[in-house]
Amino acid sequence: MRNNLLFIVPPCVPLADLILDENKAFSNKIRKEIPLGAVSLATYMKSYTKSKVHVLDLNLEFYDLVNGNKIKKASDVENYIKVFITELKDKDFDFCGISAIFSPVYGYLEIISRVVKEIFSRIIIFAGGGVPSNLANEVFASAPCIDVISYGEGEIGISGYVNAEDEQKFLDNSPSLITRDKLKQGIPYSFEFIENLDEIPPLDFSLIDFEKYNSHAHAQNSKKVIAAPLMFSRGCPFDCCFCSSHSIHGKKVRYNSLNRIKSDVKLYSEQYHVNTITVWDDNFFVDKEQAIALLDYFMELNITVEFVNGFPVYRMDDDMAKRLKMSGVDVVTLAIESGNPRVLKDIIHKPLKLEMVPGAIECLRKYDIYVKGLFVIGFPGETLEEIQSTMDFIHNSDLNWIDIFIAQPLPGSELFEVCKAGGYFKTTALDSCNYWSGNIETEHFKTYEIEEIQVYNTIKKDFVNNLDMKNENWSRALINFEYVINAKHKNPFSYYYAAKAAKMLGKTEKADKYYKMYLEIRKNSIEWEDVFQKFIAESIEFSDI
Repeated sequence: MRNNLLFIVPPCVPLADLILDENKAFSNKIRKEIPLGAVSLATYMKSYTKSKVHVLDLNLEFYDLVNGNKIKKASDVENYIKVFITELKDKDFDFCGISAIFSPVYGYLEIISRVVKEIFSRIIIFAGGGVPSNLANEVFASAPCIDVISYGEGEIGISGYVNAEDEQKFLDNSPSLITRDKLKQGIPYSFEFIENLDEIPPLDFSLIDFEKYNSHAHAQNSKKVIAAPLMFSRGCPFDCCFCSSHSIHGKKVRYNSLNRIKSDVKLYSEQYHVNTITVWDDNFFVDKEQAIALLDYFMELNITVEFVNGFPVYRMDDDMAKRLKMSGVDVVTLAIESGNPRVLKDIIHKPLKLEMVPGAIECLRKYDIYVKGLFVIGFPGETLEEIQSTMDFIHNSDLNWIDIFIAQPLPGSELFEVCKAGGYFKTTALDSCNYWSGNIETEHFKTYEIEEIQVYNTIKKDFVNNLDMKNENWSRALINFEYVINAKHKNPFSYYYAAKAAKMLGKTEKADKYYKMYLEIRKNSIEWEDVFQKFIAESIEFSDI
């Protein structure tokens, strides 16, 4: 049996993105978002074992270091990791679980597992999440201090091991726990799912420093956002080529009961004063009746809700938009993905009719709901002409804001297998996957072309041709420019247009402050200046404020 459990969440960005000198103008940024998966698993262990449980979120630890320019070289990262883990030495952990959901964390697995082994002599180290589940051989080879990989969801396998009197016997017989010996013997592994999600206890936020986390919410008002991330289902029946969710949660959708969801939301509202729920669920609107019941309940509790992974366009009509507004929803992100019908159908496998999008936007705007759009570009088989058709779709739309992501071949996704088979990887470094840097090159495009398209068109839609600035909605424009500023992106366009909006609102001091920041960033960044010059060549003026 294991008595003291440590769960570690690595930084959510590749190691290189923690180093100031290697940061690109448009790059992944470390964030202070509640690690939903790790907290859920740790909560389960606290309830179903007799062990003590601790969560170490390195994103929280590195956030101030990165923004304070304390990370100068790769060795600094390892040294700080060693410091943070050494501070826990007196807890005498005998079990460590490392969360590795997405590819950017791959580079940390060897470092963290080695440091943990050095400090805790009796410890056994598990790794779980999308990366080790789909790349078991690679993880074992690159991180020799990792002992076991938890395949798929970890509750049943890990709790069983922690409670086992005969640990080796349990490992040998567990279908979801992978060891080097079992791989060598060719022993197959399989999922172990909790069918009734109500058996998983409510998230225990006392396991983390809840008040230190920022929200992912794109709030459209000035109230202080206290947000909790929630998922109400697991599993996904759809076949989007870039998604790897099914490789962890399977295809069959399992739901929490309506009463359980209501109970959790009420608990977080009363115990942690949560006023915003960020829904990370891909299937919230599959069951329309339950979705409507929950929206009504959110309204009853005066809680705002935001759907982080996007709202399905096919569910949007006047009645739904009205209900969303009544429920306190002030921003909706439409998961559009592409503005090209062939790419949607033949490459992404998304059954979306683009002619439905303008109507969905119109319904939302009727009720003064801020409308964002999600797009992904740079797939194998997609041409530059088709990508341009997506850009044209974006600029001809009435979306308030857009995010353009670069297609990334996540382990476990169809896209990963297509890139592997076709030799489309620019680099085989597994931690090179992030949504701001290209790692796919085909006969149709190079990575730098995709990155340039992403940056230019995002800036053009969100800032230069910002819809709220055009409509003289200065307050809303300023809120969203400040959303970027507060995310620490150091984007000079956000400062420039925030200064313009603040000036129009008569906020002179704020306008001056933002304008000075704009000048400083632009002066010191060749990369950003290149972007400005593209717009200047199109007769866009950036006059003094």
